[in-house]
Amino acid sequence: MVSLIKSPQKYSPVNNPLVFQIQSDNVNIQYFAVQLLNGAGAIINNFRLFTSPNYRNGTVADFSDILSNTINSQLLPSVNLIDATPNILTSYQLNITEKLYSGGTIVDGVTLISDRYHTWMGGVDKLSFSSYYYPDYVAIPYNNAKFLTTKPDNLILDYQSSEYLSFINSSGATKVQINTYNKVLLSGYTKSLTGTSKALRIDVSPFALNREFNIDFTLVDYYTVQLLDNSNSARSNLKSYKFKAVKNTDRVEVLFANKLGGFDSCSFFNIRQAINNITPTTINKNPYDFDSSTGTYSEINNGVYNPEVDTINVNYDSTYKAITRPLNDAQGFWLKELMTSPKVYIKVANGAFLPIQIKNTIYTVNRQKFNQNLMRLELEFGTGSYDGLLFNANAVIGSTGTRIFGDEYGDEYN
Repeated sequence: MVSLIKSPQKYSPVNNPLVFQIQSDNVNIQYFAVQLLNGAGAIINNFRLFTSPNYRNGTVADFSDILSNTINSQLLPSVNLIDATPNILTSYQLNITEKLYSGGTIVDGVTLISDRYHTWMGGVDKLSFSSYYYPDYVAIPYNNAKFLTTKPDNLILDYQSSEYLSFINSSGATKVQINTYNKVLLSGYTKSLTGTSKALRIDVSPFALNREFNIDFTLVDYYTVQLLDNSNSARSNLKSYKFKAVKNTDRVEVLFANKLGGFDSCSFFNIRQAINNITPTTINKNPYDFDSSTGTYSEINNGVYNPEVDTINVNYDSTYKAITRPLNDAQGFWLKELMTSPKVYIKVANGAFLPIQIKNTIYTVNRQKFNQNLMRLELEFGTGSYDGLLFNANAVIGSTGTRIFGDEYGDEYN
């Protein structure tokens, strides 16, 4: 008989251990033949898991590295308020067969097919994972789950902000509720969840909510987002955002894969460009040649001196710097996820996302009580070969006139 002495919870993040402890009650056990299958029953990989001298009738294996290759972060620009993000989550199970020593050969013993498990592209810090409980992160009936973000509440958003909330739903939530407030509740808006995907994201930016529900944000001080079930009971934590009609032409929206599996965003302002490591490639030349205007041998041709050094090309690196709004302690702590994120983008005018490379090498998580000045993060980033970002009086635009950062508004950013 084959037993699973230990296994992951039904839903677990892939950046934490996905450990299976497999054990046999047959004294002739030599190893276990294990098939790792995806949700459709296709084989992801085959393994031979051998017993060891200190664990003669069993073995232990962590499948997180293998499964991390089957999922990925998913940034999904769309006009839809709610979209499935199937790339971030996969289901799997194990097909385990005993391999026994009998009569001088290896024969098959009992086969165990495990339950189905799910894993997503996220992770929980080691201290928290010791008390990990999957309904805290997955919307199920009779329990409230967290959205896949650690972004603090009450951050300022405006019409140019990007803001997504990702979540995992296992038959718990059936709709999303958005409430707008001034000093009192103004209005409530509901959108049903459709489809069969367990991984979804909501576009909760003011622009998207205005497009979907025609909300007049000039009346709104703040708004909230929450998942509900059919009885209107909460199935997620409540996220709250402040709205302010920020008007700034000199800004960029930065989006990054957070540690829990979603994408967070932050507005940066006061963009500056630096050209670094300027290295020309040159060759020395004899400046004397025939002057086409006089027919004489001269260092001048048609009134222009011939070069002694000819520049073939110029190589350089281009980076940009920008700063956040003033940060409180919670926001400063959260933004360390930006600095360590493997995937960071800026949003460009056509709605697409351009990957960038963070150039900061140090980030100190400051606290306000230790700082006399306002805390801000200055971000330095590169855009690779996409170096067509030019400044003018109104915006930052691409070399073909495509607006990259900013809008037609004024100068405020605090």
